[in-house]
Amino acid sequence: MREKNGLLPTDKGYIDNTRSRQEEAVVADVILLQVINPYIIGGINHQSEGKSIDQYFLLNTQTGKKELFSTNEAWTTALKTFVIQPKLQPFETVFRKFRITWFDWMIRLLLVIPPFVGFLYIVRWIVRLRQES
Repeated sequence: MREKNGLLPTDKGYIDNTRSRQEEAVVADVILLQVINPYIIGGINHQSEGKSIDQYFLLNTQTGKKELFSTNEAWTTALKTFVIQPKLQPFETVFRKFRITWFDWMIRLLLVIPPFVGFLYIVRWIVRLRQES
């Protein structure tokens, strides 16, 4: 999912600002995620195994400001100030939802339509040749 300011999650549970590479806008080890413009909220697990949440984060995609919270209570209190209802989903689910953009569809169409049109012209040419002979 690419935000207007260039924030993009990658395959490895990592959110990075691809335009400015601001260190404060980088969130690693994300396991749960929710996108609510202009915010991205979620849970972080720093261990290599397990699905428990060590920290929660609130990332403003417009300013690049990231806030980390060590407890669920502090995190939900901060979300209430922004009137955000957390409905976290696994990182992979959210990533798949926002992965394909209009540009990806345009490239796919460009890879399919011109060869198909060329094929139709060849078929039409062959049909005309057979009719003439």
